[in-house]
Amino acid sequence: EAVEPALKMLLALSDLLRDVLRERAQLIPLRDEIRMVERYLEIERARFGDRLQAEVTFEPRALDAQVPSLILQPLLENAMRHGVSAADGRCRVALTARTRDDRLLIEVRDAGRGMDPVRTGAAPGVGLRNTAERLKYLYGAAHGLEFRTLDAGGLLVTIDLPYTRS
Repeated sequence: EAVEPALKMLLALSDLLRDVLRERAQLIPLRDEIRMVERYLEIERARFGDRLQAEVTFEPRALDAQVPSLILQPLLENAMRHGVSAADGRCRVALTARTRDDRLLIEVRDAGRGMDPVRTGAAPGVGLRNTAERLKYLYGAAHGLEFRTLDAGGLLVTIDLPYTRS
């Protein structure tokens, strides 16, 4: 009976790796990035079981937007590492993507304790630092990346990019 979840995780991992190896473009449609995110979440569900509550919502128009490939995975990985609620031990993660005029807004929210106030405004860890550097390289001043501890608990990471269609 433990074979079924392990097999599902292995299949999801193989699909994810296939997508990563196939994707050589710097920018890809958000729909392709979300497909990789869903596979990643499938793998994490095998790890966390019922403790993982992941929600992915998006506006249909947002799916056509060009985004840097593998830009969301480090944000989700960080949310899962630090986003476990102290109250009930559940890992709650929400990813949303929407458009506003000529902008694409992507948010990743978790239910952890947020950032250390001393470090607010700085991207913690190598993965998030690399994400910040990559966005700066690709978009310069035309992007936004914000890390904000929420009053109700948790961290909200917001990426604001120019909306360009695939």
